[in-house]
Amino acid sequence: MKTVLDASTIITLVKRHGENSIDIMKESTTIALAPYEIGNTFRTETMLTKTLTTKEADRLLYIIYRIITPLSLETPTTADQAITTLETARKTETSYYDAAYITEAKRKGLPLATEDRRLAEKARKMKVKTVNAEALSSQTTSASMNDSEPSKKH
Repeated sequence: MKTVLDASTIITLVKRHGENSIDIMKESTTIALAPYEIGNTFRTETMLTKTLTTKEADRLLYIIYRIITPLSLETPTTADQAITTLETARKTETSYYDAAYITEAKRKGLPLATEDRRLAEKARKMKVKTVNAEALSSQTTSASMNDSEPSKKH
């Protein structure tokens, strides 16, 4: 499924599916900020919350970069696009960063994939459909199962 992926969904998919998450994300896009958010999350998980070892974080980051490198990393290319993002931030009372995901999804006419319930709610208020990692995973699993079923020929 084509989506605009936020950092939380990229991390969740890679933690759950490892390298296989490429099948889930291959048609999607994200914003240029996502790699920095991902890196910061792993910094927090290794240094502050101690929920990941350095080795685990490095392995996950390696997988993520193999996956997101071929993806389109979107960034505002005009002042008008940047202003639209700022207007979205004002309307949704959210950060400019979160507004960038919403704005990109709206601009492309794609669902926003996020694990952040607050962001999902704000996106829906802006008429942007949202999905989460679980929905993306189950859709990909269903599609691959359908692809592997033999066709019924009479």
